[in-house]
Amino acid sequence: MNLSKEMLIAVMMGGPGAEREVSMASGKAVLKALLGKGYNAVGVEGSDCEPGLPEGTELAFNTIHGTFGEDGGLQSYLEGLGIR
Repeated sequence: MNLSKEMLIAVMMGGPGAEREVSMASGKAVLKALLGKGYNAVGVEGSDCEPGLPEGTELAFNTIHGTFGEDGGLQSYLEGLGIR
């Protein structure tokens, strides 16, 4: 996969599980690093299995811990939308 700085990257964070705060911290750190390197990235706070993604999202970076993020739920949702 070629990663261009123009493609929209959604950094998925939050989630419904007990590890929500850890996920938020991880997501914010990843988002800061991507933005610092000049990538077109946005943070997306998810609390259920169908988080709203910005139009034009081409890639998702999952930092959701526990429920939904590590049980395949988010991956299945993203695959259904054709988002890597």
